[in-house]
Amino acid sequence: TSSSANKLLNSTSATLSLTLDLWSWFETSRGIESQNNTYRIDQTQLKKSLIQAKNSILDKVQRYKILEKSINAGRLILNKAEEQYKYSKVMYDLGKITIYELQQSTSRLYQSQKSLAGNLTEKFLLGAEILFDLGIKLLPIN
Repeated sequence: TSSSANKLLNSTSATLSLTLDLWSWFETSRGIESQNNTYRIDQTQLKKSLIQAKNSILDKVQRYKILEKSINAGRLILNKAEEQYKYSKVMYDLGKITIYELQQSTSRLYQSQKSLAGNLTEKFLLGAEILFDLGIKLLPIN
């Protein structure tokens, strides 16, 4: 009977050892698969972040170009407003228009100046944002 007990013990030991080896292999395999999945997810998220950063910069560059066109138009409008103001001033001095009409002309001139100044400020700030996004610092660091 001791030989039957030894055979049973050896058989149980071999089965247990084989089961543990298979389980360890399965766990290792699952761990590697999980790490591969995590790596693929991280790579996808990195690509997504790069695409978003690129699109953000391209959007800002497009807005910058639009602002340039608005500024050019604003300069034309300002020149016309200045001419209109000068004309209105002469006409007021000659008594051909009222103070109200001169004030309207002055108001249009100031509005044109304000609009152009706002667009120039926005363009400057947007340009700084674009440079910052590209890793270029405008201010020296001590």
